[in-house]
This record gives sequence, structure tokens and C-alpha cells, in this order.
Amino acid sequence: YTISIGLIANASPSLIADVITVSADGNVIKAEGNVEISFENKSLKASTITYNKLTEKINATGPIILNDGKQTLIFADKALLDKELTNAVLNGAKFVLSNSLEITSSKIIRKKGRYNNFYETRASSCKICEKSQTPLWEIRAKKIIHDTNKNEIYFYNSQFRLSGIPIFYFPILRMPDPKIKRANGFLIPEINHSSISGTEIKLPYFLVLDEATDITLKPKFSTNRNYSLGAKYRKLFEKSDLIVDAFAINGDNPSYTTRGYLFANFNAKFNEEKYLSMQYQRTSDINLIADHTKKDLNLTENFIKLKQQTGFFYGDTNFYQTNLQGTSIVDLNSP
Repeated sequence: YTISIGLIANASPSLIADVITVSADGNVIKAEGNVEISFENKSLKASTITYNKLTEKINATGPIILNDGKQTLIFADKALLDKELTNAVLNGAKFVLSNSLEITSSKIIRKKGRYNNFYETRASSCKICEKSQTPLWEIRAKKIIHDTNKNEIYFYNSQFRLSGIPIFYFPILRMPDPKIKRANGFLIPEINHSSISGTEIKLPYFLVLDEATDITLKPKFSTNRNYSLGAKYRKLFEKSDLIVDAFAINGDNPSYTTRGYLFANFNAKFNEEKYLSMQYQRTSDINLIADHTKKDLNLTENFIKLKQQTGFFYGDTNFYQTNLQGTSIVDLNSP
């Protein structure tokens, strides 16, 4: 059955269910079996709901799925909502944002369709495996506030845990939600393990300098007492772009104090016929690349490439300098 449960500025939430009953005075509507309420871009699915026209409140029992129309799903056991689905109290809830970040909470309070308030929470983007209910990493907090207008998440009195073990404590922590492509704040932590570097925790921080410039700082800590800092700088010009990637690590080898690398790439397109590419790569030792980064390099290359093509002419001028464990090869080619 399908009915309307009220008029709101010429818009009526619709109710669909296997069985719908209305009280004798017409003030209470009860729906059972595959219940779904839709209003504008929001929807609520539940096993049963009771709607009171006098209070304009919806009581729902689960399993419940609330879709706020902003790439957010909330799963809950029971809920009390208004008929516009903008204000709600949900108990025994799990919050899934952009199919990435999951927050489990004893209670979620939604206000004005903008704020999601979580209490006694766990947040993680790691998938739970069948063998263990403890994610590889998680943030536990007394309270979380998600501002859906600003797309920001605030954690209060939170712990960062690795395999269930508390590692860091933050009185307050702010992160952009996964829908944001460019905003100041911590990015999702990265956890890696290898026989060389041990267990590593990377806490990247993204900083927007202006509309065309940003930098990502990547401090990393490992169980073998190696500490490193990476930085990636990006700049977009009108007809070109520049990327600088730098990395430094404290000495884990007696023959080195600080090891690192510096990579830079510049690409320009002057017009449809003329291109310029420049690359600079310098590293303290080639093994650093394989041991501490995801880059698959056996050598470093510095080059300048200039290409020009017309209907009757093609020119390609290159200057290369290649270093393979101390061996230098220089090639000048001008066809």
C-alpha cells in the first residue's frame, strides 16, 4: 500500500508497506513489513513504523536504514524521527559515509538535517574480517559531530588505536569527511608492515595553500624507531603544473645520518603543438626508494624534453642523465 502521511509546503512524504492500518480517529498510522518512507531526496526503511499526526513523530523499529540523500547511510535498531526525516534519535546505530568511513555509535542525534551527533563511538575505514572484530586501526571517541554542510568531522576525547591498542590521545581532532577533495585536515591514517621497516603508522596532513596550490605532509612512525617525514607539493599554473616530492628519514644505517630523496616534475603545454617536460630525481641511495616508499624505481633520471609538431615538421629534443647505483649515463638526442 502507498499513502501520504502529511502535507508539508505542498510536499507529502510517501509511505509504502505490506500492511498499513489507521486508528479510528485517524491520528495514528501503523505500517508493517517492508516499510519505506520517502521525502524529497531522503528515505527511511524499517520493519515497522508508527506515525502520530498530532506530534508529527515517527517511531521506527529495525532493522532501519536511513538515507539522508548526501551519500550517507545510517543503520539502526530503533529510531524516533520527524516526518521530514531531518531530526532524529537513532539507537544502536552504524553510520556509513561515502561507502568509506564507518562510525558505530550507541546513539545518534540528527539535528536540522545538518548535524549528526554520535555518542560512545568507534570510527574506521578498515573492513572487519571474520577472524577478528577489531579493525586494524580505529578512532574511539566520547563524542563525534559531523557537519554535513561543511563536510567536516570533529572528534572529542578520542584515542587512535592500532589493532585495539591505544597509540595517541587527542582532546579534539578535526578531519574532512571522505566527500571533500581539498580541505585542511588529517587524512585517513595508513598502516603498513614489512620485515625491513616493521609496523609503520603514517598520519598524513593535507594543507590547502590557495585554489591552485596544496601540500601534503606525511609524518611516519615505525616500531623499529625510524621516523620520517614526507612532503608533496603541487602547483597548477594556467598552462603547466609542478609537483615536488620530498622524503627524509633518520639514520637506520651507521654509514648514514639522514637519508632521503627529492623528486620534481614540471610539465607545460604551450599550445596544441609544443610541449615541455622536465624531471629531477636525487636520492641518498637507491635502496631507500624500495625500502621506504611505494615507488618501483631501480634508477633515477633527470631530463628535459621539448616536443614540437606541425603538419610538416616533428621535433623531439631530449637531455637525459641517468644514475644507477653511482653509474652515470648521459644521452643527448636531437632528431
